Amino acid sequence: MPLATRYADESLDRVAGLRAGRRGARPYASGMTESNSTTTFDVFSALIADWNQAVVANNPDAIAAFAEPDWVFVGENGIFPGEQFLAAVGTGQVSHEFMTSEVHDVRIYGDVAIVIVRVRNRGEFEGNPFTLDEWSTDVFVRRGDRWRCSVTHLTSVAATTPGT
Repeated sequence: MPLATRYADESLDRVAGLRAGRRGARPYASGMTESNSTTTFDVFSALIADWNQAVVANNPDAIAAFAEPDWVFVGENGIFPGEQFLAAVGTGQVSHEFMTSEVHDVRIYGDVAIVIVRVRNRGEFEGNPFTLDEWSTDVFVRRGDRWRCSVTHLTSVAATTPGT
């Protein structure tokens, strides 16, 4: 079994095992729940934590297991194909040594989820170190029993943000 498939399957097994009483859990916007009393907020918190681990492992196949094949980033310079990011990770052009995320909101619309996350990460791009603090709005689509990211919109956090 390819690493990406195995990693995604193990991640989904962990995600499916979470329960609403999980430490640090909090209600999310709509109050909807997945099966077995697992809140959607918990599902996405675990899924994104596992995705972060794939990014820090600098493994493009493991990262891709969490995304749609046509995954894109949107930012200040426009639209950037996820496949270019994955290629950059594969060649070592970009690498991450640290990444943490805090889910702030999850909204479900049928088989589409919008997840708002505060992301902090550190690594190197073309040999130059970077440290980023960003808001990420991710659009996920449900494929069977799996959620996969289709769009990631990144916004840099202002130097001083009230309430953060």
